[in-house]
Amino acid sequence: MSKGRRKRRGQRDTESSSPYTKGEVNVLIDGVLHPLKKTHWVFVLVDEAFHIINEGDIEQSLVKFAQYSLPELVKIFLKKRKP
Repeated sequence: MSKGRRKRRGQRDTESSSPYTKGEVNVLIDGVLHPLKKTHWVFVLVDEAFHIINEGDIEQSLVKFAQYSLPELVKIFLKKRKP
């Protein structure tokens, strides 16, 4: 981005190393892994790992994991324990 110019919302930096924004990568991750999450619980962890890598903010990602995915995993494990 040249000096004095502001980047508008949604515009990419021309010097960016990635052709995709973090949000676009998150959509790709979700599109591939969310259907697989229904087949095996391990894909819940794989999904979270990819989001952590993409976001680069471990603390925020762990909070989101505890908020969204951990309850999902607990439900899965409790269902498996029932006779």
